[in-house]
Amino acid sequence: MALALLAAGPLATTSANRSGEPPATTCDALVEVFGEAVDVYLCQDDALAGAASTVVSLVGELEIVRAGAVDPTDIERLSAG
Repeated sequence: MALALLAAGPLATTSANRSGEPPATTCDALVEVFGEAVDVYLCQDDALAGAASTVVSLVGELEIVRAGAVDPTDIERLSAG
């Protein structure tokens, strides 16, 4: 099932947002941000809670693209190990 979803096109998931904007926490907010650019929205009834995801680029040097629930210091410490 997951592979079929990925083959459908862009996939918006938890803490989905445009760069520099807060994450969308409801299905309505996702649709407002991404609209018809996303073919399928799978949403729960309640708004998402918690901190946004930490996004890390491993292309070349390690780069923290967006700080989130995981402390950047922990990521840097683990990557040095």
